[in-house]
Amino acid sequence: MGANLPKSTLIALLLLFLAIMAMIALSVLNYLSLSDLQVDITALEQSTEESRNRVQDLRIAAGRKAELQRELAVLKKRVPDDPATMNFAYVMKELGWKNQGEVRDLQFSDAVLDGALMRHSFTMRYDGKYYPFVNLLEDLERLERFVRVGKVTLKSGSSSATVEVEITADVFSQPPPPETPPEEEETAVQ
Repeated sequence: MGANLPKSTLIALLLLFLAIMAMIALSVLNYLSLSDLQVDITALEQSTEESRNRVQDLRIAAGRKAELQRELAVLKKRVPDDPATMNFAYVMKELGWKNQGEVRDLQFSDAVLDGALMRHSFTMRYDGKYYPFVNLLEDLERLERFVRVGKVTLKSGSSSATVEVEITADVFSQPPPPETPPEEEETAVQ
């Protein structure tokens, strides 16, 4: 039967067969490229979700920025960048007078690095009455600067109503910034 078909019909059937095969091949290629696109789409969706979560975290952090700045300002007052031990000595003298006594002697030792802070140890001698001295300790607690009292020594004063007190305590400041070696400074400027 196939021998009786005209040559043009055979060529038309052959072309039809080739067209069908080409369409099948294109469909397979299309399916494969669509599956690759689906993988890419899934990856983009995951990346978009991660980006949305990150943006949300950043918005929350930005909302807390003002609160954190207030907390940092309080911390800077309690543990300043500049130790200003002389200013602190005046504050201690004023506290002595406020509490009906006198700070006779205030001596600071050399500052030492204590963890992440500089510790400035000092010894203070106070002469006055006992109950105002207790008020002085309470005032020390309320100072803007953070003060850690280490030792308090009490003894009777020159009169029976007075006490002589020696307080050993620490006040803290931020450590100085690390020094940059000269060659790093030159490259940073250029």
